[in-house]
Amino acid sequence: MYWSPDGRLVLTSGSAAKPGVKDSEARQDVRAWEAATGRRLPHLDLVAVPACLRFSADGRTLLTSDPEGICLREVATGQQQLRLRGHLPGG
Repeated sequence: MYWSPDGRLVLTSGSAAKPGVKDSEARQDVRAWEAATGRRLPHLDLVAVPACLRFSADGRTLLTSDPEGICLREVATGQQQLRLRGHLPGG
């Protein structure tokens, strides 16, 4: 689980397999939730679990990294703000 600095949002990673079914081939993803209401925020869902996942100190930006590079997204809208492509250490 990844919590926003203010504790308002939580990101969870898991399998897209059906509940109760262990499927090692199922796609892994990340979903976003409002902690107080349990409401899912689909605009922040990620289709893969990134190597790095962090909120900015003010909680307004989400940083993700994958083998293709680094991405910054606006938390309120999910819109990509910046994408840096290139080789990451160890990637």
